[in-house]
Amino acid sequence: MSERRHWNVDCIEAHKYHGAKHPDMFIRELFQSILDMPGKFVDVAMHDPLGALMLVFGSAFVVLSVGYFTLLTLGSIADLFTPEPGGQPRQPGQ
Repeated sequence: MSERRHWNVDCIEAHKYHGAKHPDMFIRELFQSILDMPGKFVDVAMHDPLGALMLVFGSAFVVLSVGYFTLLTLGSIADLFTPEPGGQPRQPGQ
């Protein structure tokens, strides 16, 4: 009986934000987990050199792709607000 009760307590803990009265608690937990992640990544990277190498390359791929698409997005937004070289504003469909 105690084993079943322990399982129920674990289920309640796993779903403690389901129907929570304070939704900002989820946001706080989310940001806290983001702040805790670098320490956990360091722990994983210190176990073996291959883990550290995979972490570095994975991080580089993510940072480079996010940076590249950020530049593309900012460039397209800037292109919307800059006039053509002749000084005429762009007409829709041209």
